[in-house]
Amino acid sequence: MTDDTVATGDGAPSGGDGRTGPAADPLPRCPVVVVGLMGSGKTTVASRLAGRWGRPFRDSDADLLAETGSTAAELARREGADRLHALEADHLLRALDEDRDEEGHADEGHGGDDRGDLVPRPVVAAAASVVEDERCRAALGPAAVVWLDADPAELARRQADGGHRPAYDEDLGRMLRDMDARRRPLFTAVADLVVLSRAAAPGEDPGRWIEALVDEAAAGLAGLARPGGTGPDVKRGST
Repeated sequence: MTDDTVATGDGAPSGGDGRTGPAADPLPRCPVVVVGLMGSGKTTVASRLAGRWGRPFRDSDADLLAETGSTAAELARREGADRLHALEADHLLRALDEDRDEEGHADEGHGGDDRGDLVPRPVVAAAASVVEDERCRAALGPAAVVWLDADPAELARRQADGGHRPAYDEDLGRMLRDMDARRRPLFTAVADLVVLSRAAAPGEDPGRWIEALVDEAAAGLAGLARPGGTGPDVKRGST
């Protein structure tokens, strides 16, 4: 399970949404980035959106593990938080830049407005730390950014047995409250869409709860689309 996979009731990571093929993509020319604190569900939501729309999926935790052979927690222990955060920032910047040409323009194929020739833009599950990096906040400007907003106490409950996640304080609840206080204004500034990553209600089917979360994100992103399949002009927190 990667750093932000929302678990089902038996502790297994959620799977696909059962759809038989890609749905219509409302933002084909716009990368989508899912942000939020650790454990908010970024991996689950981003992977399912990518699956729905037939887009590439990039996940900070999974990609760093593949590149370094270490989890985020292992990197933090061995090399320190600053080094981990630098790697996480670099991952986001590369993910947003990998489908651009040498002049920095999006590689949209040779078909002009023909969406069939577009190179699919990625859906990225970003590390929680990237919002504190000025370069990353600037890079998020052209993207459609979904913030999964979750209560720190609920996140602490989800993460109680998550040894793959970096912990910078023995008191997990306090660590997440501090992160929330520090990062909330930054998430507000970069987000185009805010989705509440709430706890599942007692007796609520975890699969349906997760699917409702993804549906809400997909519907909100569709509402941001402009003609031509590009994303929003102005960030939610912009003045």
